[in-house]
Amino acid sequence: MSIKLPEILSPELALGLVAYAGLSYFVTSDQISGRIAKADTIPVCQATVAEQISSQAEQEIDRITRPDPQAAQRDAAISTLRGMSSSDHGRFFDQLTGGAMRRAAQQAEATRRAARQAQQDAVDELRRRAEARIAQAPDLCSCMARSAYEDARTDWAIYTASLSVIQPATVEHFLVEMNRHAASCQSGGAA
Repeated sequence: MSIKLPEILSPELALGLVAYAGLSYFVTSDQISGRIAKADTIPVCQATVAEQISSQAEQEIDRITRPDPQAAQRDAAISTLRGMSSSDHGRFFDQLTGGAMRRAAQQAEATRRAARQAQQDAVDELRRRAEARIAQAPDLCSCMARSAYEDARTDWAIYTASLSVIQPATVEHFLVEMNRHAASCQSGGAA
């Protein structure tokens, strides 16, 4: 004895199920994933991105501001020249050489100031770049969420159609799925 589909499923019920599946796939899955992303995963993503960028910038700043052995030698030379030029013998020697000792001390001091200024400029530039990248975190994370949703759209439809009773792994671990799309969003691939 075979059971025919019309005996179990009326055409109206079949049409209703198809309409419900279509609504879940095309409308509610997009809305629900967007709400979850805005409430949960995008803020976490933004905080993580900001923390990573700040950490990278601080590591670079530490590398740039690490004491330079040449700077210590230069500072010692400046101190020696100043000490010598403040003594009677040093002033006499400076006069004999036409002010060469004074000019050498001034040149060493100017080099030291220029090196410190270059270092400070590099630190300021690193901080500006980090702030600019952090300011782009909302766009990056939104792109990652959208791209991850598009890859797992069917899973989101199942999640919404089942009224969250069935939670596929891509939905449950949505932040992990988003991270997989970071490279394409950073390169401007998805929008």
